[in-house]
Amino acid sequence: MRYLFQFLAKNYPFFLFLILEVFSISLVIRENKYQSAVFSSIANSFGGKVFSSYTNVVDYFQLKKTNDKLISENAILKQQLLNYQLAIDTGVVETFPPIALLRLRNHDSLTVLYDFINAKVISNSTNRQKNYIMLNKGRKHGVKENMGLIGPHGIVGVIFETSEDFSSAISLLNIKFNVSAKLKNSNEIGTVVWDGKSSRFGRLDAIENYVPIAVGDTIITSGFSYIFPEGENIGFIEEFSEIAGKSSWFIKVRFASTFNTLDWVNITRNINYDQLKKLSAKELED
Repeated sequence: MRYLFQFLAKNYPFFLFLILEVFSISLVIRENKYQSAVFSSIANSFGGKVFSSYTNVVDYFQLKKTNDKLISENAILKQQLLNYQLAIDTGVVETFPPIALLRLRNHDSLTVLYDFINAKVISNSTNRQKNYIMLNKGRKHGVKENMGLIGPHGIVGVIFETSEDFSSAISLLNIKFNVSAKLKNSNEIGTVVWDGKSSRFGRLDAIENYVPIAVGDTIITSGFSYIFPEGENIGFIEEFSEIAGKSSWFIKVRFASTFNTLDWVNITRNINYDQLKKLSAKELED
């Protein structure tokens, strides 16, 4: 306190000048309407800039929360879209009325095949022969082995191991991984594999060379694996050519997903996966 008094005593002429200056300005503004308007305009402009900057800072720090919300909403919308499509396929509804989902939930003849769990990518390799993706969701969130991963633009992998809080997935960029696929415009079935080279490209095998194809054709999931819903993007035909001595095309695929920037994914959960796999195993035994 003593130092404060010493500081004030030493600098009292400056503080006195400052007080008188503020008092004088207030008198001018109070008595002069023009000066008052100018001051008010300047104050409003300055205050607006300050509050605008403050809002921008707050919005910046709210981005993660906003992004999390958008990812969750995207998973819900994706599930609803599949419900609608299933309803159309089974003849429950013929169009997409806004109230359809409410009606579908209580419809006995409709079975919802897939739902989605949004997850953040916490580790992702792209420069190995066998790449993996680690996520921040695990068993306590409902994640199990053999659930598919779908990124913002297409499929990216399959869950192979889980802990209570985390899970690990085999990336599409893994030479041991393949996925049942089909050409969107012709429904011809093939298999997409990765050759271990570029993270941008893979290969579509088993398409006979009598099938008409073109650069840019879309390749989607077939739905036969029970892991991914039918119709999810895998990639696009980058180039193709005949293979000497074989009856199938060589087809280079440009993946729809950009693995180097992968941040969020939807984990696909097939509600009937266990039942379907059990039946498939029995068919193989017979």
